[in-house]
Amino acid sequence: MTKNLEQIRAHNALTAAQNPNPNSRLRAEYVKKIPAMISQNGLLGAMAFALEKGDDYTNIFSAVLMHLSSNEIRLNLGNRPGAVQNFLLDLAGEPATVLRAITTETLAYLNYLRRFVSREE
Repeated sequence: MTKNLEQIRAHNALTAAQNPNPNSRLRAEYVKKIPAMISQNGLLGAMAFALEKGDDYTNIFSAVLMHLSSNEIRLNLGNRPGAVQNFLLDLAGEPATVLRAITTETLAYLNYLRRFVSREE
């Protein structure tokens, strides 16, 4: 059975929201801020801000990275390392079309993540 993108996003977001590791906990108040940051400053700017602010924000981008790295998402990500900082560096070198596709998918995924994290808290 083939899943559509909405099902994949929802599954990955629910999995991230239910992560039992307290060090990887996603807080709703921070998840809700990320889409606006991306809209105002772009994906790279939002990731740079997250790296500056620390775990509450980088945990969110780690969840995004896990989603984008899943076998079901067909973006041209290659073999990206798991670290948010390295992912940011890789994205900075990508063509604008790839960055745009990754930004669009990130925002769609965050829409689900925001819903599930709010529910979990």
